[in-house]
Amino acid sequence: MDSARKDFFISYTSADEEWAVWIAHVLEEAGYSVVIQAWDFRPGSNFVIEMQKALQSSDRLIATLSPDYLSARFPRPEWAAVFAADPEGAARRLVPVMVRPCQPDGLLRSDMACRGMSARLRKTRSRQQRSLLTVRMSRSSWPRG
Repeated sequence: MDSARKDFFISYTSADEEWAVWIAHVLEEAGYSVVIQAWDFRPGSNFVIEMQKALQSSDRLIATLSPDYLSARFPRPEWAAVFAADPEGAARRLVPVMVRPCQPDGLLRSDMACRGMSARLRKTRSRQQRSLLTVRMSRSSWPRG
């Protein structure tokens, strides 16, 4: 992973990787920089250390909310670290985006302005996917089909 400061770290589970990659493409097309496991974590690297580097080098974390995300082990410490650094949300460091219907509870429940944005993302996704077919050759994780 490149050590330069990034705008967003995209936190997701393998079940939502296609959504996470799509979000990363949309953000990069808009001129933002991203860290995403599918592109930036090298095979054989220490996953936990890579997560820590991504969190430290990114201004914001996008939490791709879904039933899988909410029940997975690793996303919770990622978003919790960002929440702890900005508990009142003044810096808007935690950006939850609901990619599949789910019922967040606890601290994530209070930050549900993401519902409207998530619905708009789902509506524009197929239209935007058509324009995102020009992908960098190194990005082999782009979903086929």
